[in-house]
Amino acid sequence: MEKEDYPPQTIPPAKTFWRILKKDPISIFGFGATSGILGYGVYEMIANDKLKQNDAMFKRVVAQAATVAVAGTSLIVYRYFQNRNAELTAQANAKKKFRGSNSW
Repeated sequence: MEKEDYPPQTIPPAKTFWRILKKDPISIFGFGATSGILGYGVYEMIANDKLKQNDAMFKRVVAQAATVAVAGTSLIVYRYFQNRNAELTAQANAKKKFRGSNSW
């Protein structure tokens, strides 16, 4: 076995619906609510009830805006903490390197 083949490469786990649901349940709930309200609005359109259809479509827009806002906010917060963690790791590594370079 050649040296570059070791250690064996790990395969990342597949992204399944349940893993995404565990990671970000609020966005998934928002997507489901938006889809449900859209389906209800289409049903009312077929039933030819313009007042209920208009109300459902307005609620869909509100739900969609809320979902996009939550998804965007969670992405911004995730990126912030990811960058903050990288900064703290770099600072900790710099301290370790400085402590280990005592040559006197």
